[in-house]
Amino acid sequence: YPKFQLKYIFWLFISGLILVSGISFVFYKYISENYSLLVELSPMTDVVKTQLAAELNVIVFSILFGSLVFLILVSMMGLIFSHRVAGPIFHISRVLSEIRDGNVDARITLRPKDEFQELADEVNKTLDFLDAKKNNLKN
Repeated sequence: YPKFQLKYIFWLFISGLILVSGISFVFYKYISENYSLLVELSPMTDVVKTQLAAELNVIVFSILFGSLVFLILVSMMGLIFSHRVAGPIFHISRVLSEIRDGNVDARITLRPKDEFQELADEVNKTLDFLDAKKNNLKN
């Protein structure tokens, strides 16, 4: 279910981007105002004041860059999580279609770290139960 994964990651990324943008804006607005005021009122030379202003820009850029790297990492983790959810749903759906098409021996096998292990086990137990019922009726 790639649509689910894309939608999940899109909203995760957009939410993070809004958060990062908001924090960066607030930080830059308030810190730069106070920082600029302190630098202007201090008895430093213009060269030192210019250096301090440049350092403020480096700090803001570093925070913004670090936030964006964090956002990318969170999005990658979201991709992994959504894959562990969408993959099993796709597999369960495919196995149920196989059963509907006549392959009553089909069973669900998921990867160890996938979600919905309990659901897969219950479906497999139900299929085993129905298979045993069918065999008992034949005998």
